[in-house]
Amino acid sequence: MKRNKLVTLAILLAVPLAACMQPQDAGEAPPANPANSPDLSEACSSVDAETGALVPFARLIQVHVELRYRVDYLNEFNDNDGTASNRTEMHALVQGSADLLACTWKEFGYNQYMFHPAREDELPPFPAPASGTVSLKGLRTGRAVVHGETITTKETVQASGKLRGITLSVPTRDGTMPDGDGTCIEVGFDAPMSGNWTLDVASTDGTRKHEERSPESLEGSVYSAFAVRTYDAGESEFINHSLTLCDGPRNRPDQMTQGLPAGGMTISPDESVWTRSGEWVGHNTVPAEHRYIDFSLKVVPRTLPYPNP
Repeated sequence: MKRNKLVTLAILLAVPLAACMQPQDAGEAPPANPANSPDLSEACSSVDAETGALVPFARLIQVHVELRYRVDYLNEFNDNDGTASNRTEMHALVQGSADLLACTWKEFGYNQYMFHPAREDELPPFPAPASGTVSLKGLRTGRAVVHGETITTKETVQASGKLRGITLSVPTRDGTMPDGDGTCIEVGFDAPMSGNWTLDVASTDGTRKHEERSPESLEGSVYSAFAVRTYDAGESEFINHSLTLCDGPRNRPDQMTQGLPAGGMTISPDESVWTRSGEWVGHNTVPAEHRYIDFSLKVVPRTLPYPNP
């Protein structure tokens, strides 16, 4: 939320709060006195433009997130005359969990969520402990007959690491959303890896070749879930490290439109539980890659430390 929007909201809230200190409905802004509610926090407060006082506009909640994202790829090629063949198989897996804090409030008739302090320039970031693993494995074998000599190739990639963090973002929900657009959540993961890519070439004429370098995908598309970048420090990561999950019906398996978010997420009536599981079709690399997303978000009692005056 932008700062000017928070200031405007603070002015709108300050007048009725000063006029009458009566309990408010659950769908309205929380009471101004944080001492009366353990859910209110400085992190979810704006600043009154006239007095400079903090005005809480949202509740501070904690959520527990679990993610399992698996991608499989298999491609085989055989020339009709038997002079060339190729087989490529890859597997990637990101799995883990995290606990995050969020400010939540009612606006435009919907619950809104913000996974960072309202005044980011003045307050420290929310704690977001995470644990989990990431892995990439691939094997490509090839055979070709060239000028009477048979050449065989073998490429392998193997990398692994620890899940460093999970981030969440829920775009603003309001009455201007087009019909059919449901609630979506953007899930990002920070999962650095280390490993290598190797190439071995052998020919019946006795020629041998070996290469080794930082891990990379065996499939060239930048849209591939296997696409990897490596930084100067030697740390590698998947280039595409975010997912968009939406509620509503799943994409049809026969639907060839690409670039669609992963549908099929369900949200409980009180929005305390968000879940999604199974295959994701309609992504940018169908039908070559098969992607599976198991995701859950649950509101849990607050245990993460953060200023709560």
